[in-house]
Amino acid sequence: LERAIKQAKNPNVRTIETIGRGERDRPTIMLTITDPRVPDRNKKSILLSAGDHPGETASLWGMEGSIDFLLSEDPVAKDLRKKAIIYVVPILAMDGHALGTDRRQATGVNIYFDYQKFESREARYMWETVKRLRPALWLDYHSWHLGTAEGLYGPHPKVVGDDKYASVKPLIDAIGKYFPLKQQSPDTLDSPNTQALIKLGVPGFCPEFNFGKGANGEWKSIED
Repeated sequence: LERAIKQAKNPNVRTIETIGRGERDRPTIMLTITDPRVPDRNKKSILLSAGDHPGETASLWGMEGSIDFLLSEDPVAKDLRKKAIIYVVPILAMDGHALGTDRRQATGVNIYFDYQKFESREARYMWETVKRLRPALWLDYHSWHLGTAEGLYGPHPKVVGDDKYASVKPLIDAIGKYFPLKQQSPDTLDSPNTQALIKLGVPGFCPEFNFGKGANGEWKSIED
């Protein structure tokens, strides 16, 4: 709690807002991180989200590390804050985490596959947030894979067609250059990443965080 309060007082945290409430009335918050000394005029918007699958705990460690990095004095983080406004939704399914569910929220809906029917409150207000922000990039953190299968789910030509896939292929190549991927898989039509690209033109990806065994066969640490 003390650590969270300290982060909230960081001058690079512009706002902490509630974007919606789950079926059990627990709030979903969003942080806005950017350099307040640099005008917003030429900044890109980036959206990071996690926690729509409560059982995928490694994704939360990944999100915590991302927030720590974005608020750090690392030269890359400082440069990113000058060039972008980063919107961060640390935990989408607050009800699911409180109830201890695996991949569903309070009423049993898997949010990740709810971006066509919108049966859950969480999918509805997350989608409204994406429409409002229209980010240049949306990363939705997960950790479904085990062992060494670190991967990336996202728009795939089999689902979105070759033309729309071509618009995100440079991003996939850039991610693969800096973070070599062991697996790239097509997303389903009702996933947030696919729907964001088809309906809003927003490139979205689902990186899978893995706290399994590394290339040397040793179990990875939190630092990794």
